[in-house]
Amino acid sequence: IYFNNTHEIAELSKKYNYDIFLTSSRKGSEIETFNEKPILLVFGNEGTGISKEYEKLSTQFIKIAHSEKIESLNISIA
Repeated sequence: IYFNNTHEIAELSKKYNYDIFLTSSRKGSEIETFNEKPILLVFGNEGTGISKEYEKLSTQFIKIAHSEKIESLNISIA
């Protein structure tokens, strides 16, 4: 699902009681630490990442493991 703004994701999260997890290549919990509750997983864009607005909505960051030789992570690879 593509969201145009934080209001849309906040409404969906509230309506279905989903946690909002943000992805990161540098910080957060490993993906194996998910609980059983449904989540909304937010990916930022390569140039600017995830906005501060989304960070305010999030429950936590999920770290996507990758090679130390890679500086950024393409969403299709993640």
